[in-house]
Amino acid sequence: LQLGANADGITARAALRALPPCGPVRAAIMWVENQIHALGRVGFARADIEAVLARNVALRRQHGGSARHLFTAMTVQQAKNREFEGVVI
Repeated sequence: LQLGANADGITARAALRALPPCGPVRAAIMWVENQIHALGRVGFARADIEAVLARNVALRRQHGGSARHLFTAMTVQQAKNREFEGVVI
């Protein structure tokens, strides 16, 4: 992460976009953008961004990195009033 100790939002986003595109980096970019737009935050510490990246890497390891799943398991009650391309019982 090519970022000084403190940076503004534009610099933080540029530094994150310079990293290889992967799930934790995309999540960190979204976090920075949310902090800017929703909270009005203007400054970011390198340690904060590194902590967000580390947290997202840990979440990917715990819960899997793939957003796409081959199938979704649900009960009959959860499946009511839904349409599916294929069903396995």
